[in-house]
Amino acid sequence: MPDAFTRSGPHSDRVSQATGMVSVQVDCTLPEAFDLLRERAVGLSKTLENTAIAVIDHVIRFDADADPN
Repeated sequence: MPDAFTRSGPHSDRVSQATGMVSVQVDCTLPEAFDLLRERAVGLSKTLENTAIAVIDHVIRFDADADPN
């Protein structure tokens, strides 16, 4: 993954995939998408990994038409 992820340490493939999905949904950079994913995880009191899985499974979306899970 890009160098931006080294600041936060290594992450699973799922977190990387979900970060890419968030980046496309919101039209933002990967570091910004990662921050959004992490903020959503904290807001939902879930782990980053579980939140990433929910993004991959289309349970959580970040685009304008999404239900704000």
